[in-house]
Amino acid sequence: MLTDGHIELAAKNVRLDGDCFVFTVEFSGCGNEVVDLHFNGIMPHSLPPQITLTPVILEPGLCEMWNEKEVRIDYTSLLTINEEVMVKFPGMEGMISIRRK
Repeated sequence: MLTDGHIELAAKNVRLDGDCFVFTVEFSGCGNEVVDLHFNGIMPHSLPPQITLTPVILEPGLCEMWNEKEVRIDYTSLLTINEEVMVKFPGMEGMISIRRK
């Protein structure tokens, strides 16, 4: 899905490694696209806070080659809102708990 010039992707095999989310995305493009996480701004009043992050391609390439890419994104900036945050990725069952160390 295209939103605000960004292409939303599905994250597969999401896991934590150190202070990073690691996941796989598949997309049509040139292969050198930058993948980032988009926060929709919705955070229900709950403790710990619960947020949804969606992988997006910021500047889609004009190629039509099919790509699979493993992505590592540091999550420590999310912990400024609370000591623990529950994170959901669209299409993923359950949530991932991240905590300050």
